[in-house]
Amino acid sequence: MELYVSEENISGSGYDLYIYDGTVPEQLPQDGSYLIFASESNPVHNLFMGSDPKAEGFEGYVKNPVFSTNGHAITRHIEKTEFSTRISAVFTVEDSRNIIYDTQFGAGAFETVLNGNKAVVFGFDIHDTDLPLSIEFPVLMMNTVDYLLSNRMVEEGSIFTGDSVVVSIFPSTVSGDIVMPDGTGLPLDVDRREYVFSNTTQVGTYTVTQESGLETHTEQLPSMCLRCRNKQVQSAVMRVKRSA
Repeated sequence: MELYVSEENISGSGYDLYIYDGTVPEQLPQDGSYLIFASESNPVHNLFMGSDPKAEGFEGYVKNPVFSTNGHAITRHIEKTEFSTRISAVFTVEDSRNIIYDTQFGAGAFETVLNGNKAVVFGFDIHDTDLPLSIEFPVLMMNTVDYLLSNRMVEEGSIFTGDSVVVSIFPSTVSGDIVMPDGTGLPLDVDRREYVFSNTTQVGTYTVTQESGLETHTEQLPSMCLRCRNKQVQSAVMRVKRSA
């Protein structure tokens, strides 16, 4: 892994993850995912003003907010927040499943899509909190980076008939389908962040395909093959076994 640290705004491209610690450029790079920490001197709400149809609504700032977890995967293994901050930006998030930390005034941290890429936004300046001193900090950061860098469509490579499987929809996906063992193709609802597929009545191999304008890569996963058909297509294979 290559880590590049700069006190100035990074321009250009070629990175998998961009981390903005209190300094957010007016224009974000077009590739990679974003981890953004807000600050009063360089607020993030300008990123959410009409430029993206999936953008969230900035509500304002709250002093001494009380955070609570919301069942998001990024707060996995964190049962209770144990940090505090002097002030935080809060947002109205249309889909509550995207909220990472909630307050009574709005979301203090959430996941979203910017420029067609994954983004996680924390509404506070991390230097203005005691978060790095808390026991949840390493877990939170590990889960956040894992989410932002994950490119798996399905976690379960082998399931049984009748089981449901969650298909992650990539932010840049414009269309997709699931081809069943008998050759029947079922369209993916690409407007959702996650698609729950439960039509696993047939025994055999199901191929999940998502099409986008991004180049693809090949990755070998346990019990599952991720392969590319062409430059703009990503495919994953699920194998369904007969249930006992």
